[in-house]
Amino acid sequence: MHKALDEADRKLNAAYKKAQLVIEQDDRGQDGKARAAWTAQLAAAQRAWIAFRDADCGDLVVSEWNSGSGATAAAYACRYDKTVQRTEEILSRYPLH
Repeated sequence: MHKALDEADRKLNAAYKKAQLVIEQDDRGQDGKARAAWTAQLAAAQRAWIAFRDADCGDLVVSEWNSGSGATAAAYACRYDKTVQRTEEILSRYPLH
């Protein structure tokens, strides 16, 4: 389970770096300030998403499982699923040209 989550995290980080590159290479007339703001907004959104994922897949899942034996696996599965979804979302919003 850890290997799958680690791989999903690597793919998410790669997608995030691609999104940053798309912003950097944007040629729709945005100046450097606008691109810097866009990059900062993406970073803020990603930090907020990570906080959401960790909250949604942490103690909440443990409580939902009543701290049972499946809680740890359920928490990893939750993080994995959300990480894969976020990766797909970023790649769809920031396709490389």
